[in-house]
Amino acid sequence: MKTLHLSIITGIAVIFLFSTILVLPAAQGTTGNVLFMKSNSTGQIYADYTFRELSNQTWNFMPEILASIHDSNPLAPKDLIITAFPETIIKNKNNTFVTYSIMAKNNIKGVYALSIFSCGLTPLVVGLNESQVSPAVFNDFFSATYNCPAMTSSIPDLNIVGYSGMILKIISINPDNTNITSSVNQLEISSPLKQFKSGIMPQDVKCEQGLQLVIKSEDHSPACVTTNTATALMKRGWSMTYSLNPDHN
Repeated sequence: MKTLHLSIITGIAVIFLFSTILVLPAAQGTTGNVLFMKSNSTGQIYADYTFRELSNQTWNFMPEILASIHDSNPLAPKDLIITAFPETIIKNKNNTFVTYSIMAKNNIKGVYALSIFSCGLTPLVVGLNESQVSPAVFNDFFSATYNCPAMTSSIPDLNIVGYSGMILKIISINPDNTNITSSVNQLEISSPLKQFKSGIMPQDVKCEQGLQLVIKSEDHSPACVTTNTATALMKRGWSMTYSLNPDHN
């Protein structure tokens, strides 16, 4: 399995029912990656899947949020909901761009287990900061091992392109197993040209906060510019269209 971009997760599972978790005794001085989002908010993860083996078969994206690393039951779709767009694709092209949206409602707070790939789970912290989470909870995630299904060429590689409404933190558990230190690792959205070359359709390219997506008339290549620049380019005929939503990220 390909290592995820910037090690956003040590492994995330979409086929959880076929994976067995073994949580090892809490290790001293462990480090891992944790996603944080606020209560009553929506976060998005932008993923690029690369299929090495093309066919006319259907591939279903089945993300889940589990109650905890010890509870394999997905949460009821009420207060913490995850969806994928698109939900289903035909594996007849190398690259597919997928947006995972996570909606937290009704002041929900806690630490949950996020599953969007073929093996492993990542901690998703909602409405809390790292000082409000027991180091033992993070240690469970960081020290867990998984009995994963065989990774064949029919299973795509996953690359995280970017995210919004969420923060990725590298959490370190001190040797005394009591204190948590952290650093924020901002996973920046790749450049428009890099996204485009990876196989993402021009209209699906994501821009940084406050920038507009424009598509060049000549070769349909994407760019991210300010609103004023987008308007000027459109008037000149340089761009075919552009997003009027400054939060197009």
